[in-house]
Amino acid sequence: ARAAAAYRLAIKQGGPEAARAQVELAEVARGADRHEEAAALYRVVTESRGAAPEVTNRALLGLARSEAALLRFARARDALFRLVGRAEAKAVAPDALLLVAETYLAEGRDADGEAALRHLLATFAEAPQAPGSSPRAGPTRTRSSPSRRPRGPASTPPRPPPAPRARSWRSTGPRRR
Repeated sequence: ARAAAAYRLAIKQGGPEAARAQVELAEVARGADRHEEAAALYRVVTESRGAAPEVTNRALLGLARSEAALLRFARARDALFRLVGRAEAKAVAPDALLLVAETYLAEGRDADGEAALRHLLATFAEAPQAPGSSPRAGPTRTRSSPSRRPRGPASTPPRPPPAPRARSWRSTGPRRR
């Protein structure tokens, strides 16, 4: 609560740290699962001019995470594509591409999700977010990223046992009571 008050004060005072304080306040809101509020705060930074590039990058990534948490996947991807298109965003581009893939998969658009993962692997093969780049079983999911059950042979549910065959009345012989 004290941190949020300090961020609000810094925003009110303006100046070069106002955008950074806005992002920090949005992070507090997102951390408390207040994604509508967080998205609105991030949007102010992403639509303003003059914020430091790393602050704008954090705002775009945070905006995408909040939009994804609100199941607004197309809006999340819009923010992510803006982020990936920025020259200063190379450090966060692997996270952005992973989230792009997750939003596609969450919508059931598996081919698009797989294409995004292939692009991530081809472009950032050494990044920890790239599939198969580390001993982990798969991509890391953040608290606010969309969740989805894994697909493929390892996650295919076992088949139910075959139903017992009904015996024909002819094969059972006379009924005994």
